[in-house]
Amino acid sequence: IRKGDHRPILTEKIRHLTVSQINKHTFIKRLNSKYYIEKLSADIIFISSDRKHKLKKLNSKYPTKEIITLPYTQQISTSLIISKNA
Repeated sequence: IRKGDHRPILTEKIRHLTVSQINKHTFIKRLNSKYYIEKLSADIIFISSDRKHKLKKLNSKYPTKEIITLPYTQQISTSLIISKNA
């Protein structure tokens, strides 16, 4: 509800099924990222390019982790979907 009453527009199950079609290693994130990085001993951290401002903090907090920035995908946006259907 952080972004509004009508979000998310796709259910958690639908989003998980969609992502699992691309990659067999998927899960539903129920806790904060720190838990997954530290408790599951993640070797690689992926962040969206629209969150580049967090790179310095991530690098200093997890100096042994590989951090990969993925391009932000504007065409896959809840805000865009909502504006097209309004």
